Amino acid sequence: MGLGVAFGSIALQASLLLRGVGEDALTAFDFRFAFVAVAIVGALSLPGFLSLSPHAGAEVSGHRPAQPTQAKGQG
Repeated sequence: MGLGVAFGSIALQASLLLRGVGEDALTAFDFRFAFVAVAIVGALSLPGFLSLSPHAGAEVSGHRPAQPTQAKGQG
């Protein structure tokens, strides 16, 4: 989370540099630019998470795989 805040700050500074104004001239455009930049960086990690198995992390989360239920009266 701290890295995201730091990147957002860098994106704000980049927006100011691109517009050629000082730090006291922040506008809604600058924040919109920073928000979109942070969203794009976050979206770039999505393919890595989508390629994970549905059961990835089950061991550390405490979830157990569902046990197949046996029909009553059998066995």
